[in-house]
This record gives sequence, structure tokens and C-alpha cells, in this order.
Amino acid sequence: MRRLILPAVCFTLLLATMISIASAETIVLKSGNAAYGQLDPLITVRGAEVTIAGSYAYAAAQPYQQALVVGRLDVSWCNPPAGSEWIGVTTNWACPRGGYQYDMSFDMPAAFSNASLSLSITSDNFFAFYLNGNLIGAKAELGIFKSLYAYQSTDQSFWVPGANHIRIDAINRIDDVDTPTGIAFLSQIEYSPVPEPSSILVLVCGMGGLGVVLQMKNQWGHRCKTVMTGTEDDKG
Repeated sequence: MRRLILPAVCFTLLLATMISIASAETIVLKSGNAAYGQLDPLITVRGAEVTIAGSYAYAAAQPYQQALVVGRLDVSWCNPPAGSEWIGVTTNWACPRGGYQYDMSFDMPAAFSNASLSLSITSDNFFAFYLNGNLIGAKAELGIFKSLYAYQSTDQSFWVPGANHIRIDAINRIDDVDTPTGIAFLSQIEYSPVPEPSSILVLVCGMGGLGVVLQMKNQWGHRCKTVMTGTEDDKG
């Protein structure tokens, strides 16, 4: 009976461990990783020459810096995605016209599968969101700052092990006077970790070793019992 129970227990433990290892992990990326009026430590911004959905903008007169948490500079801006905040370059109402580039990074494990990204984003005026240079979503229409826009991607070729890069291009209209500009977004990344072969081998070998030890113990105990009761021939 013990010989039957032990393999079942080992298999159950192995299966439970593998399910735990393969469970989905989540990374949340967002704008506004600081209080209002403070610099966002995870996102940088600079003026950059950009083209979004056919709309071109020269680089805004904006030096490289950490993005600033600006809140709703304009009352016509929509509320940002839950848990995020509007970011930009200044809390002043008038911001330099032109193109901007926002950057942030995050890490993926050495091995993973089933990676996916969901995104909720808005901007004043236009935006384009990239993952490792691959376009996830873009919008170049007037008044888009009044609404949130949702995008998703499950393209596995967009991801790399280790450091991954998010770039958000934005345009503050160049055909108008200086006006507020900013972006707000929330992105959720999910993936399944893939354990290294060596970790599985250690787990299996460890359980196998435990089974061998317990089986030897059972066999030795049975031999001693039969000798002491005189059911085994004395060959000594």
C-alpha cells in the first residue's frame, strides 16, 4: 500500500508545483508614479521629431528630463485611467509646441510564454504607443484628450527576455498657439513564466530520491520483521 501511495503523493506535489510555476504573472505600467507636481521616476521625456498616423511635428523645445506629474491642466481633459495620472513637462497651461518622446522600461524573465499587453491611453494632442519599436496603438485626431482609447496585443514577437522598452510619441499641435500637453496611460502586461529545465530536474530527482529512501526503509523493516518472527531461513 505504501508503495502505491508514495508515487501518487510525489506526482501530486510535482503537479501542484508545476501549476504554481506556470501561473500568470502581471506587470502594471502607468503614468503618474509620483504625487502631483513631482517628477515621475520611471518615465523620461524630451523633445523629438515625430510622425503619428501621418501627422508630422518638429521637435519641441524640451530638454531631456523626468516627466512631470501635471494632473488635469485643462478642464476638458478626461480623467486618466484608474490608478494613473496625467504627465507632461510643466504645470503651466502653455507648453511648447512640437513633438515629444516619453520613454520607460521594464524587465521580463529569461523564459516566458503567452505574453499579452492591454492598454488604456489618452493624450493632448496626438499619441503613438510602441513596445520595443512595435506599434501598439496611435491616434491623431482633434479632441482625443476627451476620451480613453483601448488597445491589446498578443504578438509574441514583440517581446524579448530581460529589458523591454516602452516609447510614447506625442504631439502638441504645431498649427496653434502654445497650449497644454500631456499623456495618461495604464498598461497591464501578463505572461506565464517558464521554469528552467534544471529546476524541474532538481524537483523530480528530489522526489525520486525521497521515494527510494522510503522504499528501502520499508523493505528493511519488512526483512527485520520476518527474521525476528522466524519466517525467514537463518543463513548465517
